Amino acid sequence: MIASLLAVVTVSYLTARLAKVSNHKEKPLHAYLLPQPQQTLAEDCHAAFEQKIDSLLGTRREQHLETLNGFAPRQISEATKQDNRYLVVAALNAGITIALGAVAPLWLILTVPLSLYLVRRPFQDAWQSLVHERRMTVALVDAIAVSAAILAGFWQVTAIGLFLYAVALKLLNTSKQKSRQQLGGLFMRVSTCVWVQRGGVETEINIADLQEDDVVVVRSGEIIPVDGIILQGIALVDQRILTGESQPAEKQGGDDVFAFTLLLSGRLELKVCKSGQQTVAARIGDILQKTADYKNQHECRAEQIADRAVAPTLLLSVLALPISGMSGAIGVLWSCFGYTMRISSPMSVMNFLRHASEQQILIKDGMALDVLPGIDTVIFDKTGTLTEEQPELHLIHRFAQHTDNDILAFAAAAEHRQSHPIASAIITAAQQQGLSLPLAEHSHCQVGYGIEVCIAGQATHIGSTRFMESVGIALPEMAIHIQTQAESQGHSVVMLAIGGLLAGAIELRPQLRPSAHATVQALKARGIHTCIISGDRETPTRNLAEKLGIDDYFANTLPEQKAQIAQRLQAEGRTVCFIGDGINDAIALKQADISVSLKGATTAATDTAQIIFMDGDLSHLPTLIDMGQQFQKTQHQNMWISVVPAAISISGIMLLHGGLALAAVMFYLGMGLSVRNAIQPIQLSNLKNHDN
Repeated sequence: MIASLLAVVTVSYLTARLAKVSNHKEKPLHAYLLPQPQQTLAEDCHAAFEQKIDSLLGTRREQHLETLNGFAPRQISEATKQDNRYLVVAALNAGITIALGAVAPLWLILTVPLSLYLVRRPFQDAWQSLVHERRMTVALVDAIAVSAAILAGFWQVTAIGLFLYAVALKLLNTSKQKSRQQLGGLFMRVSTCVWVQRGGVETEINIADLQEDDVVVVRSGEIIPVDGIILQGIALVDQRILTGESQPAEKQGGDDVFAFTLLLSGRLELKVCKSGQQTVAARIGDILQKTADYKNQHECRAEQIADRAVAPTLLLSVLALPISGMSGAIGVLWSCFGYTMRISSPMSVMNFLRHASEQQILIKDGMALDVLPGIDTVIFDKTGTLTEEQPELHLIHRFAQHTDNDILAFAAAAEHRQSHPIASAIITAAQQQGLSLPLAEHSHCQVGYGIEVCIAGQATHIGSTRFMESVGIALPEMAIHIQTQAESQGHSVVMLAIGGLLAGAIELRPQLRPSAHATVQALKARGIHTCIISGDRETPTRNLAEKLGIDDYFANTLPEQKAQIAQRLQAEGRTVCFIGDGINDAIALKQADISVSLKGATTAATDTAQIIFMDGDLSHLPTLIDMGQQFQKTQHQNMWISVVPAAISISGIMLLHGGLALAAVMFYLGMGLSVRNAIQPIQLSNLKNHDN
């Protein structure tokens, strides 16, 4: 009687936790603004079911995922639909069985066919693990326990056991879901149409119709759609997402350009060398597809504990058969060590995911929580991760009678209609110094990687040294020396000429993220080894490592080399966390034990990463590692809450001839305590305050 009552309470509680969701939840704004695809009744049911499951993860996390996916409709996999159907049928079977047991016990036999249908799933899972994976999993215990209960006439036990199996399956798969898009579409974010020049006329065609040796026209502000060679034009190209270089590259006739890089200024005519899946960026995507996901080798701790207990549980069940009969043997199977962790552990994961999302940390892969406590090495990508996209003013060099303020004001006036990072840095510096900008009297004339404009009646040129030479402005040796020195430090130099004479040079340096230094120091205080990997040159990479106090650095690295470095560190026994934001980081992100990116990074990075900092704040990293430690503590508590009742149950069956009733009481007691422990509040804010 007590066991039956506990069963009713447990089933009711778990069902309520799965189904609890506000009936008055407003539709999100994008549901009104964007066209919604038509769905079948079955799809609507699955979507509603997933929404109820998402309520356990929190609305903030759902909003973060929608933001990353551009409010795209949720794609529910066939495996997820299968889990949903199985859980609904198992819940229906359990409800009918409990009801019949209360009012018409003789009719319980009518539930046997449905239970036999449901028991196929644990048998299929057990067969998969035994035959294909050569290991025993807890699914084998479930299959044997349920089958024995059916044969022995314990039909209520059968139905409740199948329901709990379905709940554990759903929760476990939900907590392990990586919330990722298909990698095949990572690099298809450019326009589907391009402009080509044929017979002296520019024509717009579909990018799929491009052929080798076609001439493509690209204008300022556009993403270059192909790998090609410049036939005509000079330009400034931002290649950082592909190469990791912090400075824009100057390009002219005969130079190579690559797909998915950004044309900051100028107009180019390119001869197509490679397009579509043959481009450098797309080949990175292909490597990414073929790279073994190192993280898939990790199995959650709850599964490990439960699976290791399978063989001892089966042996004890056989020994209990002559001592306590069939009831005792089934009771031992129900007392499998760590069994209740299959429900409490995924609920802990979802609880932590929800609380993390409230701190602007989106954990897409719940498996990451098991790995976080072991992190001993953190690798930072340099450009875009430790540094901001926009550089900052470092020095102003004068070559004539003009003051620093004159040079900065003229430069900001010339650049005020531009939107690329260098222009934004100059304009921001002028605003910070409260300068009044002179009026540009004529429209800007963009010429490749420089600008010519008339300010205060004087011809004003701003751009690179190459641009100055192209318009006939003489450069003193000091200007060349400044350019060389700045480049060696990873700085950018913008030359300014007024009235045909070089007036000054503005030196810009990469701007560190505000939290970069504090984050590195917090990691070092935790005994974590830190590294920088960059596609940039050695000097700026080394300087940044020294400035932040980072232990090691690797410069001039290609995308594949970044992954190889992470793999080498793993081979040394290290557990590696990689933080990056570019296409060139995607392979290393996939190789690392833990992968982190930032909101606003390339789609390749945010899709591959397990964790996204939604506000771009690196200071979440120490908090994240501390949260992993707290999760480990919760899991340790869950383990003891699961093991102690199981030990009491098995001892009672073996020594006191107890049976299934004792096992059921201890099982439900352990289940209730472990679920309560799993969903208790988490004080993440205290962790962050500790970091600060």
